[in-house]
Amino acid sequence: MKIAIIGTGLSSYGSIKAMIDKKIKPYVFDIGLEEDKIIKKLKKQLQSKNPNKWSKNELSTMESFSKTKNTKPRKYFFGSNYIYKFFSKTKESLTFTNALGGFGNIWSASALVPQESDLNDWPKKCIPSHKDYLKVCENLPYSAYNDSISKKFTHPKQVIEARINYSEKIHRLKNKLDKVNDKDFLTGYARNFVEASNSAKNKCRYCGFCNTGCAYNSIFNPRDEVIKLSKNGKIFLKTNLKLEKFEVYMKKVLLTFMHSNKKKKITFDKVFLASGAVNTTKIIVNSLDLYEREHTLKHATFVVMPSFNFSKNKFDWPNSNTLSSIFIEFKTKLIRKWSHCQVNEPNEIIMSYLKYFKLNKFFRPIFNFILSKILIVMVQLHSKYGGIYKIKFNRDGEIETKHQLINHKLYADNLFTTLRNKLAKINIYMPKLLIKYGYDNDNFYIGGSFPFSVRSSKMHTDINGSLKNFKNIHIVDSTTFPSIPGTSFGILLMANSYRIANKVLKK
Repeated sequence: MKIAIIGTGLSSYGSIKAMIDKKIKPYVFDIGLEEDKIIKKLKKQLQSKNPNKWSKNELSTMESFSKTKNTKPRKYFFGSNYIYKFFSKTKESLTFTNALGGFGNIWSASALVPQESDLNDWPKKCIPSHKDYLKVCENLPYSAYNDSISKKFTHPKQVIEARINYSEKIHRLKNKLDKVNDKDFLTGYARNFVEASNSAKNKCRYCGFCNTGCAYNSIFNPRDEVIKLSKNGKIFLKTNLKLEKFEVYMKKVLLTFMHSNKKKKITFDKVFLASGAVNTTKIIVNSLDLYEREHTLKHATFVVMPSFNFSKNKFDWPNSNTLSSIFIEFKTKLIRKWSHCQVNEPNEIIMSYLKYFKLNKFFRPIFNFILSKILIVMVQLHSKYGGIYKIKFNRDGEIETKHQLINHKLYADNLFTTLRNKLAKINIYMPKLLIKYGYDNDNFYIGGSFPFSVRSSKMHTDINGSLKNFKNIHIVDSTTFPSIPGTSFGILLMANSYRIANKVLKK
């Protein structure tokens, strides 16, 4: 059977894993944009030694990579903005990517299996099983602890091999948080796909630059896995091809790609679309002639709440892992879906935002004292309390987008009040003036333009991600999500993709 997978991001990885389990060698297509040669060269230099051996010039370069643009903290892969693309130059333009590995390049690697109650508007048969999570994660590094969160949110791994080492400040904070837990407020250590084992070649070295891009490949990235699988002969990787449309041809699927400004057509028995919600929606519009009509994309929006902890703490950067350290999962009387909260010490992006790297070294000890009192709290809301994008593709190539937040400030303030009251009990204070609400064009947790339904139609997919009259084409990314949980998104993408591929390839 000749099978194509379109894309190399997290959802693509789920389908690839299902096929490898079944000894199938798929063709994996991607535009394949990669970072430039200078960044690759620097990464190779950094990989060859421990962070304490990095030269002053290398360290200075890494610090410069953490710069922010337009006064907005944003993750960049080793300082390169190649990862981000925009449909248009308007404020409300949606972000998408042509990068090899998709948004997995800047993903925080958080791994929390969502509660089934947060997916209750999904058809029951579309919800990934615990076995789907176990299968898709079985070869991935995973750092987590058994704690209060584990009582409601199961681990996607049967065995936790190694755990990230956190600072004493984080351990003390977690122990204090345990004392304010209740049935609607659960706290624990972060769950991350990070190699923390001391015996691993790509182990975390605690360099303090996790959000800039991992020099040691300690953080799971689908791009690295796709490249490795290609080298090991497990997949056929084809880059520099952009899928334009699909169509049925002699009971097979005919794909039309653009390659070096020329059209290239290839037939397959089955196709799995995993290009990300925006790109996949555009491919479907091109294929089904759905121009000049609005398509709705839901998103799970976020709120950033800087906080202050006046306990005696030490700011130990860069000797740390700067991904999220603590998770808080909670509900309020108004918001009955789980909201997902990540608590961080100030990371290198926040430090850049606060001009830390521009300070004279004489002043850094003073700044370190201030930073030791700061915590960054980011809360992600379920899409029921988020917003929607209306996107329209015109025949002339123009794209129109409109963004609408649904009572966003009301919900954000409700979350803030709940968190402030809880955290005040352990001497953490949250000034309301510092709240940063979700940005219009930075919502990456989007989907639902062709959502799952019991029956397929021109605008709805069946439980296998297929549109009506296209049974051999399976949409395996968030394009099919009827809603998006506030809890971790990437692991749901992978498990859903694995579920579909595993099921349809049994037939």
